[in-house]
Amino acid sequence: MKKLGVIILSLFATACCVIDDDLSVCDVDFVINYALELRADITTQLETELNEEADSTARKAIAQWLEPIFTDHVKDVDLRFFLSQTDELAYLIKEEVNDNKTSYTIQLPKENYMHLGVANIVDNRQVQLSGQEHSGTMWVKTNNGDKLPSMNTGVFSARLPMEVHDSISQSFTVHLYMVNAAVALVLDPSDCADIVSINGLMAGAADGFAVCDSAYAYNRDYYVIMDRVEEKQPQKAPQPTPTQIMETKPRLCLGAVALPTRNGKKWYLTTTSVLTDNRRTTTTLTFYEPLKAGELKIVKCKIGEGGEVKPADSDVGVSIELDWKQGGDHNIDL
Repeated sequence: MKKLGVIILSLFATACCVIDDDLSVCDVDFVINYALELRADITTQLETELNEEADSTARKAIAQWLEPIFTDHVKDVDLRFFLSQTDELAYLIKEEVNDNKTSYTIQLPKENYMHLGVANIVDNRQVQLSGQEHSGTMWVKTNNGDKLPSMNTGVFSARLPMEVHDSISQSFTVHLYMVNAAVALVLDPSDCADIVSINGLMAGAADGFAVCDSAYAYNRDYYVIMDRVEEKQPQKAPQPTPTQIMETKPRLCLGAVALPTRNGKKWYLTTTSVLTDNRRTTTTLTFYEPLKAGELKIVKCKIGEGGEVKPADSDVGVSIELDWKQGGDHNIDL
């Protein structure tokens, strides 16, 4: 694990509990250190897997696209402390942080707690937090709809059973781990002179995450609309010669950020290439290895003459459908 950022949250119980006059609950103080833990080092991964000169624009575009996903920056937090015996919410911290360090002073009586935390979920356009009144019902859930946009934030979560007592000073370390994952299609269109555009969908992602159990749910099927990944404000480059224009085309990139896929189950990326004369070719890529939380998967492909997508990895399954106007003979060789 690579520790990329730390949030320090200092909690001090400075007075007796107003409900219970038992003096044993007084003067409880403890410190909680929050650390974001990222599984993937995407900079190294991009430089290793997209190391050709022709990949440079795609490499920069993907890095920019994933900047708010694989990040050490905490924009908002939802930190909850539940009484272990009753599962009732005892204390809540919910606010925008926009930093990687913050501190609070609060009052908590001596008690056993289940502490759950979620970060960077307020502005996420695909999921929301639900059931926050109890630890057992606190979920990150996808919004309703058959087609959902790709996630635009990296969502992090944490859980920690806490026994708060007044005998000694206490310190807790809470690790916030990434809940979602990312996949990027890097497409070489040099063999397809007629390509006009391409779009994609992802299928097979989880539809929910139980914060208390750190478990994913797969109760419904839906599609994630893949983003068109393009470099923002690219640097001006020398004008290519006519020969260079004929020999090379910039890589096309599609990407999706979603909840992970299920172990032992297939998941899919479906692309639709639009060619001249409104000809359309749909390719479904089937993956057998799961997309795991905190992971970035890069899939390099070529776009064939007829708009079909050919993955470099032979372990990826491929099926193709054509929607072309009548006329002309076409031979698609996979």
